[in-house]
Amino acid sequence: MKQFYQHIKYKYDEKICYIIKQHNKNIKKLAKQKERLKFLLRCKDYGIIPSHLQGKTKTIQHCFKLDTTRRDLMKLEQCFLLKVVNLEIKESNINIKIITTTVKHLQETLQNRLQQTDYEKIIENHHYFSTQIATNTQSIHNDKLQKQISKNTIKFGMRLNEDWFVNNTNIEVPQESRWLLSLGNKFALPVSRKTFSPIEIIADLEQCVQSFEDEREKDTVRSDIAAKINTFQQKIRNCTKDKFILKTSTDTKRFLNQHRNEIIITNADKGNNTVMMRLDAKQKFQLTSAAANAPRLYGLPKIHKPHAPLRPICASINVPCYKLSKFVGSILENIISDDLNIKSSLQLKEKINNFTIQDDEILISFDVVSLFTNIPIHLAIRTIMRKWEKLETHTQIDKKQFQTILDFCLRDNNYFSYNNTIYQQIYGMPMGNPLSPTIANIVLDKILDDSLAELKSKDIYVKYITKYVDDIFAIVKAKDVEDILTVFNAQHTRIQFTKELEQNNKIAFLDVEIHRKNQNLTFNWYAKSMASGRIINYHSNHPWKQKINTATSLIRKIHLLSDGDFIEENKKKIKNILFKNSYPNTLIEKLIINTTQEMDHPNSSNGQTEANTNKTYIGVTYIPGLTSNQSLRRIMKKDNITFAHKPHNTLNRFFTKTKDKIDKGQQCNVVYKIQCNGNNNNACNKCYIGTTKRALRTRIHEHEMDAKNRKTNTALSQHLTDNGHTADFGNAKILDVERRCKRRMTLESLRIQQHMTNVMNFKEDIDNTNSAYTAIIKNDKNKNRK
Repeated sequence: MKQFYQHIKYKYDEKICYIIKQHNKNIKKLAKQKERLKFLLRCKDYGIIPSHLQGKTKTIQHCFKLDTTRRDLMKLEQCFLLKVVNLEIKESNINIKIITTTVKHLQETLQNRLQQTDYEKIIENHHYFSTQIATNTQSIHNDKLQKQISKNTIKFGMRLNEDWFVNNTNIEVPQESRWLLSLGNKFALPVSRKTFSPIEIIADLEQCVQSFEDEREKDTVRSDIAAKINTFQQKIRNCTKDKFILKTSTDTKRFLNQHRNEIIITNADKGNNTVMMRLDAKQKFQLTSAAANAPRLYGLPKIHKPHAPLRPICASINVPCYKLSKFVGSILENIISDDLNIKSSLQLKEKINNFTIQDDEILISFDVVSLFTNIPIHLAIRTIMRKWEKLETHTQIDKKQFQTILDFCLRDNNYFSYNNTIYQQIYGMPMGNPLSPTIANIVLDKILDDSLAELKSKDIYVKYITKYVDDIFAIVKAKDVEDILTVFNAQHTRIQFTKELEQNNKIAFLDVEIHRKNQNLTFNWYAKSMASGRIINYHSNHPWKQKINTATSLIRKIHLLSDGDFIEENKKKIKNILFKNSYPNTLIEKLIINTTQEMDHPNSSNGQTEANTNKTYIGVTYIPGLTSNQSLRRIMKKDNITFAHKPHNTLNRFFTKTKDKIDKGQQCNVVYKIQCNGNNNNACNKCYIGTTKRALRTRIHEHEMDAKNRKTNTALSQHLTDNGHTADFGNAKILDVERRCKRRMTLESLRIQQHMTNVMNFKEDIDNTNSAYTAIIKNDKNKNRK
């Protein structure tokens, strides 16, 4: 470099050398300032105080002795230092502008006084040096930021459980993204200005408002709701923890978008883990389908098995036969054997709690290999119809008609779409069909009844046997195990059983571990090795009561399934599970003590349950500070109303949709918008908003026919007829998807109000709402969150 400057000095003059050095110095300074600005902006987004600003109030803290005043001081310090960060960002922007102007001036001077080749060489060298400086500075800042992020995760009690996120790719995932995705698709993100949608809240609350009979009362309540929402909207602020979560969410979204053609994010088949898998053509073909009306095939990875094979599942909700299948299933449940079946591990414990086990007896479990897909349909129908005398008391359908319906549901309805082709499942029942578990129970009941009868004829007796769908638990003579398995497997060629014997005097069945102790049985809560222990995270934006009830339910379940010998050991497991889900230690201890005391003294809370009678539950989106308090319920003027809260914005949007989207034209239960194209001479910005419970394509076709026949039965057809305009039917837009009729109608009215300046709908279409809402929904930016 020294020789280069000597060459320049010799070729030009010393002043040029000085200008070149100044240019190089300012270019490096500019690179550092830009990286510093990026760092400060990321700190601001995460709500992080940079390390060079921390610890400035330590001397002041010593002046305060009380914990309360110290906490107040820390809050003031946080607010103050965040404002200092804003000042540093402002100063960095000013410095960047000044340095950029200086660099530009120096470059113009050099360009005028140097030969083009020398100028280009100097600029190229300086750019190289500035890039190196930027890279080094960025690395230093990233290290600082990661340290601060780690400190914040500890500070906020956010715990990264590496086993909850299974990365089956060679792509490195940022630590904060691993943490967020490991929380599962039900984790609710904090409410922010960008995500808050007043339309959703209004649609929820209108379910209650429309139950009032007095129109004046309706208007008063709506005005109060609008005022409440408007006040809340103006005051939305995110605390440091919420900023951290929201920034992590933004960065995770950016990371997933960068790799959207390489990976998929999904839930594991078992264990409640998040799985990241590499997406190749073969897996995409296995995981997705392109059907609209038919059940859609998708797969969940079995991470507990080698190479994570996929479990095929047919998504059957909202397919034509779904409700009929559920109706038939509710009738068939009446012939499922109560003697052979249990509904929970607790019921099993209660049934065999006082059993005495002899030395020649053994605890055993049987499992059916792929039961659902091997169910013999003909055997199922024959078994069901032979029990018609018991069935007919539960339905008004005659025998012949019922068998026709049964044939239709079991034979004709076993189809799915896969890669644009409709397939029929020629054997068994698909997972995902609402009838499959019921049919499986009936068939397996039949096979067990026949097996037990055959065993009895051979003087082989089963002391106890029960099952939960395809999992069977039994107590038998040790010498009879192989004979019993042979008889089971001989009943039908496609229904084959495997066995598992007790090991070390214990065997696991469902979520209870049954121990043989001398000649008695003891019980302990059991979780499979693949179970993640993931529940609603403490930091999830769920109502406090839901999080506490989730933790309490876990404690109750473990307590009920465990005998006294295992209580202390299980308390440690409970603490570990809740700790992994970021529950504070003090809260964990309190919940365990309170729940245990309540269970030990069950009569102390009897009077509290009666207050829940005659309650009206309304599904309302949970927004802290708005729908979480009592003020909205007071506005409703009905004491018996209880809000059933649902999450506002979950991580589900980050999880790959392994089922292909239903074609827009086949979407049902939608609110839609059709834009007017005007005519050849004039453009038209008018639009029509409507709703339909049928397929959108069907409703659009009706609009097209109305326009073609110049009918005036709708605002759309009248507008087109009167003005000679055409509509953009092919690009109709879905605004909302909502199965509940009343809520869908409310959403339609709200969308009409939202587009009031250019909507062509008749005025009476907005009678379901009130002008009080207009001010808070007209600027709503979340117009198509669905």
